[in-house]
Amino acid sequence: MNILENIKAILGERSLRKDMARRRKRTVKYVDMHSALKIGFITNLDDEKSFFNVTRLAKKYAAEGKDVSVLYCSTKKEVPGFYTLEPTLLSRDELNFYGKPDPEKTKWFLNAGFDFLFDFSDESSFTVKYLFVLSNAHIKVSKTSLDTHIYADIVLSLDEKNEFQDYSKAIETYLNIAPN
Repeated sequence: MNILENIKAILGERSLRKDMARRRKRTVKYVDMHSALKIGFITNLDDEKSFFNVTRLAKKYAAEGKDVSVLYCSTKKEVPGFYTLEPTLLSRDELNFYGKPDPEKTKWFLNAGFDFLFDFSDESSFTVKYLFVLSNAHIKVSKTSLDTHIYADIVLSLDEKNEFQDYSKAIETYLNIAPN
């Protein structure tokens, strides 16, 4: 990391801690995937394959009658050509110097009250971490390979070779177990 990246990281973490202190506590409530009504996905807009995997999974849950919201985050100067869902994209123009998103653009996502919020990012990103941490979701699910895992309620350890398939299979297997 160069000096500028270190400064960005320090300022970002400081801002996140301040916003966490100001935000009201969320209610942690476990429901199984069958009875969940609202599901949120957050991910980096890394490549075409991961974009279509997340979109396909979101459509699957929407077909089951769930209210599904997906927020894609892009830190690249130009939005990739395969991206077609404009309203759910946080572009680089909507982020400040250290990656904090514009509050007006993300208020709907942070206050949505998802039953489950999944981090499908392939790599750690401050923007995704910021939104994941401050979300009012009842249950937050992440992978061990991401920065968000320390803020998650459920952390899944996955094999990196088939990570997306393993992640979606783990969701089906473990989160369909009814709470006691």
